[in-house]
Amino acid sequence: FDSGSLQYLLCRVLRLFFGTLTIISGQPGSGKSSLLAQLICNAVDNDIPTWLFSGELPNGVEKSWLNYIFAGKRNLEKAVSRRGNEYWKIPTAARVQMNIAYKNKWYIYRDDHDNDLDALISSMTDVVRKYGVRCLILDNFMCIDTDMEAELRAQTATVKRLIEFAKKYQAAVILVCHPRKMDSTANVGIYDIAGSSNIVNLAHRTIGLRRVTQDERDSKGRLSPRKKELMKYDVIATVIKDRMFGRSNIDKGIYYDPESRRFFTDAEEYGRQFSWDTKNYTEPLPLPPQLEAENEEDEVFGTVETDGDDV
Repeated sequence: FDSGSLQYLLCRVLRLFFGTLTIISGQPGSGKSSLLAQLICNAVDNDIPTWLFSGELPNGVEKSWLNYIFAGKRNLEKAVSRRGNEYWKIPTAARVQMNIAYKNKWYIYRDDHDNDLDALISSMTDVVRKYGVRCLILDNFMCIDTDMEAELRAQTATVKRLIEFAKKYQAAVILVCHPRKMDSTANVGIYDIAGSSNIVNLAHRTIGLRRVTQDERDSKGRLSPRKKELMKYDVIATVIKDRMFGRSNIDKGIYYDPESRRFFTDAEEYGRQFSWDTKNYTEPLPLPPQLEAENEEDEVFGTVETDGDDV
C-alpha cells in the first residue's frame, strides 16, 4: 500500500498483532470510535471475529455506526424526518444483507451487564473459546470498574491483565484511553495519556488521534512543509510508540466522510465495496470535497513522487 493511504494505516500502523495490547488515545471528537468502527468492519469482512465493549455508546448506536461504514455512499439514500430535517439512511434490503453476511462475526458486550473487569474478562474468554474471536476492543478505559482503591495501581493491574489475556489466547486487544487536558492543536504524546505512566510503558503499541482545526489551517504559513501538508486532512493519526516495528512519532493524515462515517485517503477507499455488497457498479462515485481539492492542487502545482514511508 502507498505509505500515505488509510489501508497503510490500518494494515501497517493499526495492524492486528495477535498476542499484543494496543492503546488508542485522543481528545473527545478526535475520531477514536469512528476509526475503531472501521477497523471492526475491515476485520469481520476478512473473517476475523471481533468483540466490542463500549462504555459510552448504546449497543444499537454502535451497530448502526458499523452499518453506515459497510454501506458506503452507494448504499445510502436521502430521507426527510417528521420535523423536515434531511438525513441519510440505509435501505432495509441492504441492512438485511449485512446482517446475513456478518452474522456470528462480531459480538458486542450488552449495555445491561456489569462493567467490572472480571465480568469483561469473563465475556472476552467466552467469545474467544466459543466463537473464535481474535480481536477484542475496550472503549474506553475509564468505563471499566475496578475494586482497587488506589486508582493508579488499579490501572496498571488492569493493563497487565489485558496483556496476559492477549498472550494467553493469542488475541489482538485494543484499549481506548483518554488523554489529559491538552492543547487541541497538539498531537497526543507519550506523557499526555491520563492515568499511570505504566499504561503506555506496558502496551506494545500506542496510537494518538486528533482533529485538524480551522485555526491551524488559517495559520499554516508558520508551519514546516511536512506539517503544512497534514493540514489538508481532517484527522492526524500519530504512532506514539510501536514495539513491533520499532517506530515512534510518525504522523499520517486521513480524511473523514460524515455521511458514510468512513475514513479515507483516496477514491478507492472512499468507495470501497465490502463483501456483503455483490452488485456490479459501472460508474465511479463523485469525488468528495477533500479529494476534489487535492485534484485541483495537482492540476495547479503538479505532483512529486517520493520513495519511503515519510517525507
